[in-house]
Amino acid sequence: MPARGRGHRSPVDRDLRPFPSRPEHHTCEITQWAPTKHYAPSMLILAIIVFGLLAGGLAQLVLGRSMRDVNWTIAIVTGLVGSFVGGLLVSLLAGDGLELRPSGLIGSFVGALLLTLAWGWWDKRRGAA
Repeated sequence: MPARGRGHRSPVDRDLRPFPSRPEHHTCEITQWAPTKHYAPSMLILAIIVFGLLAGGLAQLVLGRSMRDVNWTIAIVTGLVGSFVGGLLVSLLAGDGLELRPSGLIGSFVGALLLTLAWGWWDKRRGAA
């Protein structure tokens, strides 16, 4: 068969190629999908609020409140603030940076627990005065 110029192929040759519409000099690269570390801002904010609520509620449960007696307003405030301060502090001290690691999650719970203890102490002191 005589040599033809680039792009001139018989219909049989074109049908056997995996991508008949692409010229010969292009290559097809298959890339793997890799998850990104970027989240939609609204979902991230929602996740932070829910985690703060759970951390604050769990802190009250650990301190002896029953599930019925948990003050969810205090739980969300102490959970968010305690999670931010405790989680950030422990995560940075552990050398994990700002990545989501178990050290930051444990620090979040401990921060919420300490803040709930402080809130209870302040509330009792205010009530006694």
